[in-house]
Amino acid sequence: MKVISHFFRRMLISGTGAILSLVILFTGGLKAVSPPVPVDEDTLISQLSVMSDVHMETFTTSRYRGFAQALKGLPAENNTLVLLGDNTMNGQKTEYYVLYGLLNRYGPKNTLVAAGNHDVRINFMQEGAGRLAISDANRRHMDFWSAHLNSFLDVPYYSRKIDGATVMVLASEQETEGVGQYFSDAQWEWILETVETAPADEPVIIFNHDPLPGIFGQSFSGAQGNELKDWLSDCGKEIILLSGHIHPSLSYVRTETFGGLTCVNVPAFMSNESPETTSLGFQVEIYPNEVVLRLRNFGTGEWIENKEFSVSY
Repeated sequence: MKVISHFFRRMLISGTGAILSLVILFTGGLKAVSPPVPVDEDTLISQLSVMSDVHMETFTTSRYRGFAQALKGLPAENNTLVLLGDNTMNGQKTEYYVLYGLLNRYGPKNTLVAAGNHDVRINFMQEGAGRLAISDANRRHMDFWSAHLNSFLDVPYYSRKIDGATVMVLASEQETEGVGQYFSDAQWEWILETVETAPADEPVIIFNHDPLPGIFGQSFSGAQGNELKDWLSDCGKEIILLSGHIHPSLSYVRTETFGGLTCVNVPAFMSNESPETTSLGFQVEIYPNEVVLRLRNFGTGEWIENKEFSVSY
């Protein structure tokens, strides 16, 4: 039954992508956007395009076009797209079909997806039969991501080894009032083991939708977040943690460093609160001994001035 559902979900994702591409074509199409050129093409090891809070919403068609336009401007080779959570507005199946239909049609081959509060925790605000438990909402998130990649994901957290770095995606697993994020014992042990066993001469890049406590003025991630921040800053590895969620204004997009931990706040790709950040995200370039993060408008292909950061390792 699981395999059959997986197959039909893949077919529907592909069909949705085809329909959306026709809608986009007949309403003006997409403009050509040149992919980002690395700082140093000769020594580039690998790169990631990071977008957060794309907020695909069922009847907000302008967001379909904006997301498709950004995808069209990504590098076709040696690049991984990372969606940093709040990929949907309401965690609805129709929104997931839109999201993955567009990824299927326009996105790169390699994609990593984190879940955010709008994907799995917005259901706190619903009552009655329409309310999903966070475990069920995480399952929906995993099922669609698995169908897109034609694989199976059993837990919402995972790691991948890319050239030059270990990449980790964290997830919240429990409904806990007043706590923005909760790690199970299994995920906590996995975090420690994955960081400890990562190659000592390479950075560990972590993607987590919520900022850790005390970072960028936030304090809602709970006691586990404080423990994780303290451990990562003193674990002996060079850690780069990218988070979204807070929809910062452009002037507030920055890094904060705690020992060996460098935190980066990624602006909202789609935000009513900060329209100046529309279509913005980070292009992360991994070089020998250095990671360069440059803020880019993926829709227009323009770099954002004074928003380039580097982390040595």
